[in-house]
Amino acid sequence: MNELMLILIGLIAWVLIVAFATRWIMRPLEFAMWPNGVRATFTLIDFFGLVLVVQIPLALVRFCYPGDFAPTTVLNTIGVGTALAIWFVGIVLLSRAHVRQSWHRLLFTAVLLPFTIYGSLLFATSFVWTVVVLLGPGPGPSPADWSIGAGLALGSLAGLLACGWATRWIVRSANPPLDGK
Repeated sequence: MNELMLILIGLIAWVLIVAFATRWIMRPLEFAMWPNGVRATFTLIDFFGLVLVVQIPLALVRFCYPGDFAPTTVLNTIGVGTALAIWFVGIVLLSRAHVRQSWHRLLFTAVLLPFTIYGSLLFATSFVWTVVVLLGPGPGPSPADWSIGAGLALGSLAGLLACGWATRWIVRSANPPLDGK
């Protein structure tokens, strides 16, 4: 019963961490959005960002399942579909927030948005894993067990904070205050 409660608490913490991290990074774009009449605009740089974003799940599947493995086609399809959805939502958000500079769009679609999604998953997983290793039943954890998880959690947290600050900087530079401050 104790293990089941620990798993349930870990799953709830994992979902809350992912939701909070993603919401915190994407919130400035929501505030900067103009009315819904603004259409999504796609630039050549956006499609370059798409090429980079699609490589992440393809490389991950190839790394996890080297050689010929029948479900890799299904996993690649799911990964590419997810990457396309992430990319499309990012372009719509950037368009509604009136971000027009090419390198801001490339930075957001190729670096910030994928790291926000995948980094929040990594942070939540490593954080919950570290807590479970430290508090779980059995003999005490080895230093390698909890230090790897803690290192991944701290590294991905630093990356998520950088993504949040970079998103705020992009929105601020695309939409300067009207009073000049």
